[in-house]
Amino acid sequence: RPKEAAAPPPKAHSSGNCAFVLLEQPFVPSVISEGIDNVLFRELGVGRVAKVLSPCMAAIKYLSQSHEGVPDTWLNDETQCCLVIDSGYSATHVVPTQNGGQPVSSAIRRLNIGGKVLTNILKECVTYRQWNMMDEFHIVNDAKEQLCFVSDRFDEEISKASKTRKGMRRYDREYVLPDFASTFRGSVRLPEPLKRKHEAEEMKKIEDEMDALNEERERAEVAEEAQQLVDDSEEAAANENAGNGSEKRPEPEPKKGKKRKRKSGKKKSVADDDDDNDAEENDSDEETDHQRLKRLKAEREAERRRREREAAEQQSLALSVERFAVSEVLFRPSDIGLGAGGVAEAVAESVAACDPHLRAAMYHNI
Repeated sequence: RPKEAAAPPPKAHSSGNCAFVLLEQPFVPSVISEGIDNVLFRELGVGRVAKVLSPCMAAIKYLSQSHEGVPDTWLNDETQCCLVIDSGYSATHVVPTQNGGQPVSSAIRRLNIGGKVLTNILKECVTYRQWNMMDEFHIVNDAKEQLCFVSDRFDEEISKASKTRKGMRRYDREYVLPDFASTFRGSVRLPEPLKRKHEAEEMKKIEDEMDALNEERERAEVAEEAQQLVDDSEEAAANENAGNGSEKRPEPEPKKGKKRKRKSGKKKSVADDDDDNDAEENDSDEETDHQRLKRLKAEREAERRRREREAAEQQSLALSVERFAVSEVLFRPSDIGLGAGGVAEAVAESVAACDPHLRAAMYHNI
């Protein structure tokens, strides 16, 4: 067998012919920017470097796509304005852009609240109420990324939470901690009370569907019987009309056959027993709706008990109002003692710093 030819070595390219696109955040200190330039040009020997604000690239992508509920006239106007809210690890930036991605530098605003602050707040809440997670930043950060969200009716949700038992709220979830033996990342599951509630609703839905099917089947049977009666009456009328003009012929008497009498003391044959057993098996194979529903309930109950046994062996963090209360700090920094305004105030200040003829377009595309 001939040997396969070796792949040719890759062509060597000079780094001086390479172009490098660097995405950076606003307000980068000049010392850091000069250090990056030193690494790129002197150590790596890159020929060209383009520095672009990452929110500007997000604005270009947003304006190039169509969005549900946003009129095309807002996206394709002459100004090509877009205001990007970029929430990062240590800060949140509000960057207005125009002409398809050019930043309005004088209107950029910075809020010193980012993902790190939110993770630390969640870590303190969990440590105070459940487990000591002060040294588990990455686990709490993963729980935040999987579970936390922003509520547009914060006050209403808080008032409802005080009237509902914990574990029965629609947003209650449990974050299962990894054991670092079989799992290395946490997972999300429903609390047991909420899980049982959902299962009861599913069973009620199944029962309603079965009742509807039974009613539809009964209506179909009644309609079929009524149609059969109509057909029989029409056939009887046709036979009566046909028999009025002709003489009735005597119907032949059925032949009398000899009936075989079985002695009372005689046992059934093996063939008869097999036929009876086959008939009973055929009858038992047909599952009624009541038997099917009973079987489904038994399976659900067995599955619920199995999950309860597994859940008892796992450690988990129960998160309820923390899921949206933590992210509310972005809009109310005063909750943690910061005197600065939130995201809404930063957006208003940024738009107010733009030219008056661009403000309406900025508010349209955020």
